[in-house]
Amino acid sequence: MASLYSISQWAFSGHLVILALTVLVGLAVRQISRMYTLGDLVGPPASSWLFGHEFELQESLVGTRYNEWAKEYGPTYKTKGPLGISYLMVGDPRGASHILNSRNYIRPREDAISLEQFFGRGLFSVEGDKHRKQRGIVNPAFTSPTVREVSHVIFDLALDLKNSLSDELDSEENQHGKILEISSKIPRVTLDAISMTAFAYDVGNSNQSIPNLIAKISDVPQTT
Repeated sequence: MASLYSISQWAFSGHLVILALTVLVGLAVRQISRMYTLGDLVGPPASSWLFGHEFELQESLVGTRYNEWAKEYGPTYKTKGPLGISYLMVGDPRGASHILNSRNYIRPREDAISLEQFFGRGLFSVEGDKHRKQRGIVNPAFTSPTVREVSHVIFDLALDLKNSLSDELDSEENQHGKILEISSKIPRVTLDAISMTAFAYDVGNSNQSIPNLIAKISDVPQTT
């Protein structure tokens, strides 16, 4: 009995080893194939195979390197990620439209999970038929006549923000230069735009916090 137990245990361990090797080989093949994907497409050389362009992007202002590379290599080019993985960068409107309207392109699972944690299983995170169904529900709110009807609200808010920043720059204490803090202003303008266009509710003159304003907006009765 002991020998039979030893044989069965050895066989089970052998199956685990084979399974682990199969998984490792599959991951290695996938990694190698991703390294040589887009081989004929131009792009900036990476200073590191291990990290790709990650450090270069983190050390530069947001978006600046992508714009510089687009000027040098064209609107469609490739960059490198960790371990030599190639990323396709599409700045061409027709190419972006093709990707967004095709069923052949989906978000990586990890990105979908991150979006779902922030926005729930809604328009920003779902894919396929669920996304098309939800997009069909909201499409009437984004037709050209509807957008034109509320565009003056967006323009007015943008002008108010521009004037506010100009006043800060023109103040005496800024004569020698100053870095403006706008991280708190942009969400506030965004909330103003949503509340005024979707709920006909102006929160622009309120000093309450954004969570309190959202709670107040949610209690506004629907207008006819």
